Amino acid sequence: RLGRTILASNVAFLLTVDEVWTKKNVLPLFDLASYSFQAAWDGFLNWGNLNPALAEAMADLFLKAVERLDSDLSGQRDRFIKYYISMLAYFVEDPIGQWIPKFFQGRSQEAKNHFALEVRYYLSALDEAMQREWWKRWLKQYWESRLQSVPAGAVLEAGEVEHMLGWLPHLTAVFPEAVDLAVQMPSIPLQNYHLIHQLETGDLWQKYPEEIAKLLIHWGKCDLREDVWYSGAQLIDKLLQSDISPELKQKLKELRVRLP
Repeated sequence: RLGRTILASNVAFLLTVDEVWTKKNVLPLFDLASYSFQAAWDGFLNWGNLNPALAEAMADLFLKAVERLDSDLSGQRDRFIKYYISMLAYFVEDPIGQWIPKFFQGRSQEAKNHFALEVRYYLSALDEAMQREWWKRWLKQYWESRLQSVPAGAVLEAGEVEHMLGWLPHLTAVFPEAVDLAVQMPSIPLQNYHLIHQLETGDLWQKYPEEIAKLLIHWGKCDLREDVWYSGAQLIDKLLQSDISPELKQKLKELRVRLP
């Protein structure tokens, strides 16, 4: 099995060198029924890489393997989720139709949380053109679905909400639309002490003062942790000097008084 692990880790190279042999001898190692299932995925998830040809060849294998994410693949859960997001984001035409429901079916809360966290990592590296492409093709619909706890039974809990809110500073190309969805999420005490600081030090508050104001008012409905809101006062002061509605200004003033 150790040898098969090494072969599996080089499956992209082998597919290029000899497609017929690789499809016959290496790809079956990734199948649920294979004795080497776990060994093959361990090798690939640690050292492998994806390209269009391999993604096409392994699509069904990914969809089967995700069923074992919280059992046989639990030790490689985070790496699997990273590769799974690469598949649905770059190589799958319709992520919403099958890939997203398949992932959330029976998944642990930790897996759902890490999925949202991993999306944030990907978003931080995208330019605005790619942000728009993701948003239009799958990310907006995915967010709307999660607001409705879709797929069925996949309840949106605080940890996942927190990670999804972390997408906002990285969605500059579609920021107003993203805020419209963010303020529909459950109000939770923020734990991410970078989030408000990112909004305060960047230029989003200048481009979208109304949207930033709505976010702060929404987040301010819960307990206000000092370490999370340490930039909140400065951000509110800036917004109060901007051209936003009197109603929003009044709510911001009320929030400003409550800050720790």
